[in-house]
Amino acid sequence: MGPEVLVLKVQQSFCLPHRKNHSMINDSGRIAQFRTYLTDVRAEVGKVVWPTRKDTMNTTIVVFGMVVLVSLFLWMVDAILALVVRQIIG
Repeated sequence: MGPEVLVLKVQQSFCLPHRKNHSMINDSGRIAQFRTYLTDVRAEVGKVVWPTRKDTMNTTIVVFGMVVLVSLFLWMVDAILALVVRQIIG
């Protein structure tokens, strides 16, 4: 089995099968499917438990606090490394 046969087999294995009839669903079927999709989306959005204003504020405060802590930590590491580099360079 030569390399050209292997290439052909690989190409054939990655080809998608061709449909003879592209319009398997008529327009009214597509509209019905779209309506069903929208109904399902509305039902799923109704199941979502949205955070309260208090939860959102608490989470925001925690995020800002962590940003401040991490920035202070990185500032300290940067200052220490700058001091070490200055000592090495002279």
